Amino acid sequence: MDSALGISKVQFCPDPAARLLVASTWDGFVKAFRVASLEEVSNVCNYFHENPVLCCTFAGSSKIVTGMLDGLVKLYDIESGYEGVIGGHLDCMCRVLSPDNLAVTGGWDSVVKMWDCRLEMVHRDVGQLQCSDRVYALDVSGNRAVIATKDRQVMIYDFRNTSLPLQIRPSPLKYQTRAIKIMPSGQAFAVSSIEGRVAISYFDEDPAFQQNNCEFECHRIKTEKEELIYPVNALAIHLLGLLLREVRMEEYQCGILLVRKHYVSSGNSQLLLQAYHSVLMVKSWQ
Repeated sequence: MDSALGISKVQFCPDPAARLLVASTWDGFVKAFRVASLEEVSNVCNYFHENPVLCCTFAGSSKIVTGMLDGLVKLYDIESGYEGVIGGHLDCMCRVLSPDNLAVTGGWDSVVKMWDCRLEMVHRDVGQLQCSDRVYALDVSGNRAVIATKDRQVMIYDFRNTSLPLQIRPSPLKYQTRAIKIMPSGQAFAVSSIEGRVAISYFDEDPAFQQNNCEFECHRIKTEKEELIYPVNALAIHLLGLLLREVRMEEYQCGILLVRKHYVSSGNSQLLLQAYHSVLMVKSWQ
């Protein structure tokens, strides 16, 4: 995929039978591909927006939701070719997620909004969460949402009762948040920053769990005179269990973190790290 200004997001369809991959670009293009194998990739659809597309995801297996620099949230139906506006934010869109047919978006207007993509446009806005500052990162898993804001706060919500957050806690990292990801176990989340650092933080505030919190440096190049530090821009789940042969599964509490190839320990948690450019891959055994 060629883009003059670069790719902003790639996302596989959550339905493995669909074998779909969508990519968005800073020059306004959105493209979907069917990936039968690494050698057999076919173009499914290709459409254009007038503004940079900052993020994209699937709603179900046939709809694509995109977030724009101008704050608009758009929907594209692969099967029918329908393209329309779901809604929007008053300022820049930074993240869009889509568990099932619910699109969850976060923007620089300090609001997280929820949209039901199955409903008519006037009924699609099904709720919103007011945040303390600009939304820089968010993730959704089950009934839980974690939101990282400009003022370095992490807000934790339960979708079954959004009147108040379950928790508001300071980010475990000192500098600006770039990404946040809930572990598949649902017990903890990973958060990364512009400082080339990642932290693991448990939801349960019991000291027995909090003692397992940890953080580590990654994506740094050290020389005798200087150290180059790169931001960790993305966190993803490694579903294939690569490098399993190199570790013992029972040694892990919150998971295997593939960021840099060495071991670190924190309490009873031992983490294997493997570098993949600017991507943190997370595998949980619980």
